[in-house]
Amino acid sequence: MPLTVTIPDTVVDKCKQIAPDKTNIESFVIEAVSNYADELKERKDDPFFKFIENAKMSNKENLTDISENHDKYLY
Repeated sequence: MPLTVTIPDTVVDKCKQIAPDKTNIESFVIEAVSNYADELKERKDDPFFKFIENAKMSNKENLTDISENHDKYLY
């Protein structure tokens, strides 16, 4: 499906800096977005991230010690 997206010059410059030499920037951006979407999909199925999402929806106060006690909440 054709899709036109305007990408700020600063983002294009970042892509050019990290893309391999002689890489088509359009192809690079498509691959980067695809990889990012795959990563988000994997996170969606991860129990840790599910817990965080559920906690955010139920009660934000419960998140105050998550960095210290995340194992306790997962298992």
